[in-house]
Amino acid sequence: MGLLGLVVTWLLLSMAAGMFAKRKNRGSTVWTLTAQLLSPLIAFVFLLVLVEKESDRLDRVPCPFCAEPVRIATIRCPHCRSEL
Repeated sequence: MGLLGLVVTWLLLSMAAGMFAKRKNRGSTVWTLTAQLLSPLIAFVFLLVLVEKESDRLDRVPCPFCAEPVRIATIRCPHCRSEL
């Protein structure tokens, strides 16, 4: 794998860290940039260690169709697209 392959892999893993951060209700852009600057591996480790925000945990209930956590006022589940 040449230098171009390493750069592409680094960028893809950085974007994956950003998507993982979004699932944990964190800023995806900030975490993508952090992963690009430091390391995607370091970003993933930090995201795994971070606990869920207390405010996010309190205003979420499981979707009755897919069991993913959704906000109480949600009309359509963003995961399975079912109407609530």
